[in-house]
Amino acid sequence: MKKKASLFSCLFFITLSAFCQVKENEITITNSKGKPELINFKETKINADDKSVNAFLKKQFESKTDDDFVLDSKNTRIENKLESKKYKQYYKGLKVEFGIQNVVSENGVVKTANGRYVDVKNLETKAKLSEKEALTYAIKNIDAKEYMWESKENEDFFKKEQNDPSATYYPKGELIIVEKDLFGENPIPTLAYKFNIYASNPVSRDYVYVDANNGEILLKDAIIKHIQGTGDTKYSGQRVIETQQTGSQYRLRDYTRGNGIETYNMNRTANYASATDFLDNDNNWTSAEYNNSNQDNAALDAHWGLRKHMIIFCLNTIEIVIMLMEQYSKIMYMQI
Repeated sequence: MKKKASLFSCLFFITLSAFCQVKENEITITNSKGKPELINFKETKINADDKSVNAFLKKQFESKTDDDFVLDSKNTRIENKLESKKYKQYYKGLKVEFGIQNVVSENGVVKTANGRYVDVKNLETKAKLSEKEALTYAIKNIDAKEYMWESKENEDFFKKEQNDPSATYYPKGELIIVEKDLFGENPIPTLAYKFNIYASNPVSRDYVYVDANNGEILLKDAIIKHIQGTGDTKYSGQRVIETQQTGSQYRLRDYTRGNGIETYNMNRTANYASATDFLDNDNNWTSAEYNNSNQDNAALDAHWGLRKHMIIFCLNTIEIVIMLMEQYSKIMYMQI
């Protein structure tokens, strides 16, 4: 009987703890409003299943029934006995931008939780502006001469790159919640449309957040960012090269010169539609990786050496064709 009572008490504690807040000494970092940003679990025991984590987060942040924390299954990592998961914050079914909780567990029990919680209260989620109206405000803010979706060539290339006949650069608005004055002292959760706008002249690509009620631009977050890597070129030694991050990898892009440079791999064909990106995991393009039988390191020479002019030249058995397409340059590299 004592063993049963003991077992019951243990199960009751573990189950109940999933709905309790942590102790003060377990909260390592808080934000300006006193909300936890880093929790190291020492005494509190939380089961690592999604239902328990969701219940805990709601209780910890004193969330209402309108809030939810949804697992981002694409960002689950398991290494040794540690499991890392990301939970995205939602309010009345709408994603709360930048509201993410990172949860690390070991042997089925949560060890740490860190992230950013956005306190959304009594927010009307019905937009006054249509998606089309909001897009007009976003495009006006970018004020480019040309956009990627206006070129059939760009659209065709993108469809091939994505392996999706319906893929397009044309911006699709996502209704979300983002904070106005995000980096200020008192950010205000606001209903907004989020657009991915890719301009070709001049080259830029940004997430643009438009107030869904009045068209105000709440935030512009550059997707194309100035990133430098190092490349062991075939003929010019180690050089600093301009790249672009795509997901967790890097590709050969340089938007600091002229209207931009994009370098592709022709994969031993003369068909430009078969071109793919050169990709690197750490932005350190080494000889060990690219001085191979295909002599891919010569593409690093081309990417580093190109300026604004159309050049066609041969390097031993490597033909590098540099073509000006629309308002930006593409380098197509192939072995012949």
